[in-house]
Amino acid sequence: MKTGCYTLFLIFLISLANAQVAGRCKTETDKESKREYYTIADINGNAPFGFSMIEFSQANFRLPAKTYKKKDKISFAWLIEPNGTLTFLKMLSLKDDKEITDEVKRIVSLMPAYAPAFCGKAKVPYYMEFTIGVESLKKSQQ
Repeated sequence: MKTGCYTLFLIFLISLANAQVAGRCKTETDKESKREYYTIADINGNAPFGFSMIEFSQANFRLPAKTYKKKDKISFAWLIEPNGTLTFLKMLSLKDDKEITDEVKRIVSLMPAYAPAFCGKAKVPYYMEFTIGVESLKKSQQ
């Protein structure tokens, strides 16, 4: 009888621990792509050591030859896939500018692999976003 109670108690503790781990992680689903991703994970996905998204954008972004307002900002989101590769998700600003969207997709495709995110022991898709001012890109291209 004692062994059975201890076994049940142990199973209860294990399920409680798993429920607590899963409860810390938070998922959302993108309305357009229907992709589910994590916005909060036990271990967030992150860029490789020494990688600066600002420096990378300034060095690689090809701003279209058109007029932008000084206050315009380019904001976009991508996913860190469970294997560390990156997938463009969506534009958050300048959504109707096809040239900027195409350039952002190109930039995401050039970025190095990231460390994946984890929820418990499972690697999960993780949401990232970035914003940079058009003026910052203009200055770096002069």
